[in-house]
Amino acid sequence: MGRTRLRGIELAGIRVAVEVPPNSSWDWADTPHHRFECSPLDPDLYIGVRRGVPDLPRTDFVVYACDGSTFEVGRHGTDWVVVIHGPGHSERIARFDASFREGEVWIRPDAAESLAHPLVHPLDEIIVLHRIAREGGLMLRGSAVLREGRALVFVGDTERSEDRAPISGWRQIGAPSLSGGRVVLRVQGRDVWLFGAPWQSDAAFALPIRARLDAVHSIRESPAVCAERLYADAATSELLAHVFAPVHDPDGAARLHGVAERVAERVPVVSLGLPEEQRVVPFTWGQRHAALAFAPPFLT
Repeated sequence: MGRTRLRGIELAGIRVAVEVPPNSSWDWADTPHHRFECSPLDPDLYIGVRRGVPDLPRTDFVVYACDGSTFEVGRHGTDWVVVIHGPGHSERIARFDASFREGEVWIRPDAAESLAHPLVHPLDEIIVLHRIAREGGLMLRGSAVLREGRALVFVGDTERSEDRAPISGWRQIGAPSLSGGRVVLRVQGRDVWLFGAPWQSDAAFALPIRARLDAVHSIRESPAVCAERLYADAATSELLAHVFAPVHDPDGAARLHGVAERVAERVPVVSLGLPEEQRVVPFTWGQRHAALAFAPPFLT
């Protein structure tokens, strides 16, 4: 008789224990997830895995596009239901309790062998998106750079011209950079931390990194280089403008607002204006102007 096994993975500080049924032989190996493997003991989220096609509950689903496919998220009673579609049919159906502490993933038998593991994207990201909001975290649409265990995050107009965005300057000195990705932040104590995630395309960020956040810079077009520190409601609103807020969870809006307030209280949020011509604003780590998230303009 086969025995179930537990495998652990840690995503943005969230420990997940996944129950492997006897008739499955998947592993984290050969996927970015193997770098995030951990002990399955004392998990924050426990997931059971089954093969089969369960009855789909009748509920209203919100449909999302992802990597050329689609997935749906909806509520059934107090539970969350996620349906991930493969070619021509539903590939996986997951169900989680209201707090995302327990869940079950059903995998269609004809899709089981082609899946590297049950949490293949986007399910891993959906789990993180829900859990970090409950534990003081945000997922922002933006870019980031790392240096010596510290991070800067850039949101706003960071992709229209990578050559003139500040992130391009960090590439020139070899600082690991995440361009146009999903930045995972968590408030822990008096600090805000940036976490790596297995779905990131930039190799340096597809690792179990944890870097202290120094500032968030919101880039906008401007006639001249300028920087303005935002405070209180203005800083919170600027963060919320770039947050991944799932439309299927309207009750989570107040939660995200509270987290954004706590982030703005702990790190500088700066509106950074850049002209259309290609210029790179210099930042010096550890210097006073960097700590205040302010950089002087170029002099001409």
